[in-house]
Amino acid sequence: MTEPRTKHLPHDSMHDAMHDLIHDLIHDVAKYLTRVARNLPKDGPIPEVLGAMLVKDLYETHRQRPASARFDELAHAIEDPALRAGLRAHLTEIDALEQGVRSGDAPSMRRAAELALIFDRELRAFVEASAGG
Repeated sequence: MTEPRTKHLPHDSMHDAMHDLIHDLIHDVAKYLTRVARNLPKDGPIPEVLGAMLVKDLYETHRQRPASARFDELAHAIEDPALRAGLRAHLTEIDALEQGVRSGDAPSMRRAAELALIFDRELRAFVEASAGG
């Protein structure tokens, strides 16, 4: 015997919608920001193939737009304005590094990758804290 389905209350619908937006932030932004960032060599030359993939991940992710543009579409799901601003600041710095990343400048690429990993860590910590609270 199955449990009867309960009708979602408006608050539940809003909570579900926010959950979906957070999921989209993780999938559409954090996942792609960190795909190559996790695999860049710590020192030495960065292989061209990884550089090209990093460019795509940071600046041509969602509908061939920067990850920051997708973040801006979804950021209202983050209710904490300080966290939202902090995450956006990481993306602003990543965007400012675009010319260096596209030209293959290793320090720019490594800094952008570092920021991507910080973004991911902070977003996932927020999700974990929200789930526990």
